Amino acid sequence: MADQNGDEVKILILDDEKDICEFSKEFFIRRGFKAESAINGKSAISIIKKTRPDIAILDIYLPGKLNGIEVLKFIRKNYPDCYCLMVTKEDDKEMISKAKGLGAYDYLTKPLTVKELDEVVGKIAGRIKKK
Repeated sequence: MADQNGDEVKILILDDEKDICEFSKEFFIRRGFKAESAINGKSAISIIKKTRPDIAILDIYLPGKLNGIEVLKFIRKNYPDCYCLMVTKEDDKEMISKAKGLGAYDYLTKPLTVKELDEVVGKIAGRIKKK
C-alpha cells in the first residue's frame, strides 16, 4: 500500500513462530505493503535499523532477552513515528497495560484472525497516508 509520497508502507512482523511470520509477510505483500519478518528480537532490531518500518507487529513473548516489549522500547526511543501493535494472550492484562504505557499504538490478542489484523493495519496505513 503506497503512502502519499508514493512509497510503500513498510511493515515488520515479529513472531517466534516461523509459519506466522511467513504467512503474515506474504499476506501484507499481496495487499501492497512492503513487509519484512523476524523470528527473534535481535533480527527484528537489525531489520528495523535497515528498513525503518512504518508499522511493527510485535509478539510480546519471545525466547531470549529481547522480547516484544524490549523491541517496543527500542522503536519508541529510535523511531517514534513507527506504529507498534502488540500481540499477546487475551488474559494478559498486565502486559497489555505495560505495552500501552510504553507507547504501543494498540494490541491484538491471540488467536488472531487475518480480518482483524487487516482492519487494524488498514486503519494505521490510512493515518500514515494522511501525514
